[in-house]
Amino acid sequence: MRKILFILAFAPVFLLASVFTTSVPSALACCVDVDEDGYGVENLERCDHPELDCDDSDPNVNPGAEEVCNGIDDNCDGITDDVDADLDGYIDEACGGYDCDDSNDQVNPGVPEGPCCKMTCFDKLDNDCDGLIDKFNDPDCSLLACDFPPSAEASVYGTRSTVNSGALAQVGIFLIPVAQILLLRRFLRRKR
Repeated sequence: MRKILFILAFAPVFLLASVFTTSVPSALACCVDVDEDGYGVENLERCDHPELDCDDSDPNVNPGAEEVCNGIDDNCDGITDDVDADLDGYIDEACGGYDCDDSNDQVNPGVPEGPCCKMTCFDKLDNDCDGLIDKFNDPDCSLLACDFPPSAEASVYGTRSTVNSGALAQVGIFLIPVAQILLLRRFLRRKR
């Protein structure tokens, strides 16, 4: 009888001890999110966001964060400082990339500056991020690089002139000063 009383007296203690030592089923487990940014490191299905937090000690670093130039992989994509605000595929120069204007997707090393008849040669932007701006500074926009549009007659008939306009421009640039010299000589002779 004493044995039965002893077992009944200590049974609640044994039951409580077994409850505290048994692990909680994973369906009831909580999201482990130390920095409380909604992204966790364990039991992700129970978190506000099911993506893995690559730095659970910093609430500013998680898969939903915006990447900034600070030497940290803020958005947990495995790449540090991959800022591309204009989404043109080129990283901002401030972050070590080659995009000289990350607010404009039409300005990056992949955008051609010329030839001279394109609007990119008149927009006062360094479209190709080579450090040179438009027609007077960028050789991509010089007359020598220009591919002049076809004549009106050729446009009507749907054909393009076969004359190499770049070579024609070079000859024209040479002939203009020669013609000016000849005219000046003629004018000076008449004055005598």
